[in-house]
Amino acid sequence: MIEREARSSAISAMSRVALKYRTTLSPQCLAEMLNAALSEIAMTPPFPSGLSKRQNDALNFIRSYAAENDGISPSFDDIREGLNLKSRSSVSRLVAELEQRGAIKRGGGFGRNIVLTNKDSRR
Repeated sequence: MIEREARSSAISAMSRVALKYRTTLSPQCLAEMLNAALSEIAMTPPFPSGLSKRQNDALNFIRSYAAENDGISPSFDDIREGLNLKSRSSVSRLVAELEQRGAIKRGGGFGRNIVLTNKDSRR
């Protein structure tokens, strides 16, 4: 079912491109583009717990930072720099969203207190 929807979506997208540039695609070219699009979709890992791309990027950064630093979680400034965000408030919002979705837990009262939870299925 998902593959059928992906195939239909890919065909629609390729048709829109052909119309935009006023070209016609040969059946062979269309089939090659469709196979490439489907293989890219198949290789894209799903985000855990319905996270957005930015939330998933933040979770991956937290996970890799902790792995590289003996389990010490990153500070908000580390996350901000690692994700190329402009403000700490963006990081605060991301971390709060991750906590709300159950991907992380935060301890109280001190910095570097982010803990990955068991809901984080891609450890």
